[in-house]
Amino acid sequence: NGALETLKEYPLMSVDSQGGFISTEWIFEESNPNQRCMIKVNVTSRELISNGVNTKILCQKKETDEWYSTNELFIEEEKNITLKILEHASQLSNVDSLS
Repeated sequence: NGALETLKEYPLMSVDSQGGFISTEWIFEESNPNQRCMIKVNVTSRELISNGVNTKILCQKKETDEWYSTNELFIEEEKNITLKILEHASQLSNVDSLS
């Protein structure tokens, strides 16, 4: 639920609550239509620990009507998303324990 809350502003392509996997659709910025990115999250632990959430950002660029991977690394951005997921999960956990 923390991952769903974190990614709620993006259109989701795949949500597997049993397997803990979420993937967004391709995300485009109006200012840069020749680049698209996708966020993939895999929750591997019920514990609120950073290595229990794997976040990956994949980006592609378009040249001559074909998309190709940029092979860029987004380590800081992935870490920030993971931390937001854990923060949302913690908040949701605290709300659940109060009810």
